Amino acid sequence: MHNYESLGFFDFEDFVEELTDEQLFAINGGSCAGGYMNNTISVTSSFSRTTQSYVENVGVVTEDIKQTCFTDKNNKLTINNFGLFCQKDASGVDSYKFGGEIKLIINGEVRESKFITPPTGSNIWDGTRDFIGTVTFDTLIPNYGSIQIQTDIDMVINNASVDFLPKTQTLM
Repeated sequence: MHNYESLGFFDFEDFVEELTDEQLFAINGGSCAGGYMNNTISVTSSFSRTTQSYVENVGVVTEDIKQTCFTDKNNKLTINNFGLFCQKDASGVDSYKFGGEIKLIINGEVRESKFITPPTGSNIWDGTRDFIGTVTFDTLIPNYGSIQIQTDIDMVINNASVDFLPKTQTLM
């Protein structure tokens, strides 16, 4: 070891050794402290879905979903959800409401599932879509591997339930 103690520096190359996978696993179960360093996800995506569900006085129903996905400074993923009911102004549509659930999938495994929290009070967004609500997952997003979400947003139109197929998206 070189003597730089008076300056507050140390040279550890004389007594540091690299561990094999087996040795690392024996010491701490193979975990590495670097697995959850801040990982930035910032994605905006849109998708439209048409279902052949027939709603009386409305007909075939279409929804258009827009999502913004981002990680915060604590590495938690938040998803804001916006919806456009394409036939909302059609005669025969008395009421409609979006609702649903989003699953967080890490490396092919569903880690968490949350219902979309509807907004409270008045919310003004881009004016073309309704703000459906937000999901913030508690699971930390790792800085490696595959990150996906599976969105299942359905509607109730004139008290009739319309079930759209879930949509899976890869974020990372």
